[in-house]
Amino acid sequence: MVRWLRKAFGPNWLAAIIVLIVVIGAAVAVAWQIRERQMSTVKETPQKVAEEKTPAKETQKETKEVKKEAEKVTPQPEKKEEPKKEVAGETKIQSYKFVAQRGEGLTHLARKALKRYLTEEATDLHLTPEHKVYIEDYIQKRLGGRWLRLGEEVEISFDLIKEGIDASQKLKAQDLENLKKYSARVPSLIY
Repeated sequence: MVRWLRKAFGPNWLAAIIVLIVVIGAAVAVAWQIRERQMSTVKETPQKVAEEKTPAKETQKETKEVKKEAEKVTPQPEKKEEPKKEVAGETKIQSYKFVAQRGEGLTHLARKALKRYLTEEATDLHLTPEHKVYIEDYIQKRLGGRWLRLGEEVEISFDLIKEGIDASQKLKAQDLENLKKYSARVPSLIY
């Protein structure tokens, strides 16, 4: 190997090796910094959220309230339900609220909402995984098809879920066949 280096670079073969090591080291350092920057934007601490929400001239009492609120914003696997409708003395849920966890997008939350809707509501629908993939995509597109921030709350209404179900019932056999390649990737659609 040394002979090859001497032949390729002449008397400066040692300098070539040093330059190569420096270039590789610089590339690794840049990649590490980029990764750290990406990770720091994903990780939001409750204090950081509180600092962003509090104006400069806020009183101490308001600051404490905002910090408490920021602690509540810390992502937890919770599902809130609202708004509710009164139906003959009984309250009926009209939407689901989800808090985005790490790695979740609108499609993941749409999947949770659809699964919950189909298991909790009295429906006699027998949807295939392909129908469910279509419905998830339908919901996420209607919600804006955007990226979510960690801890962001998203509300998915029953009406939107029903719209997606109705639209999926109008799919042709060819459309369902095309969706099989996507439904095969999501084994959790079988419920």
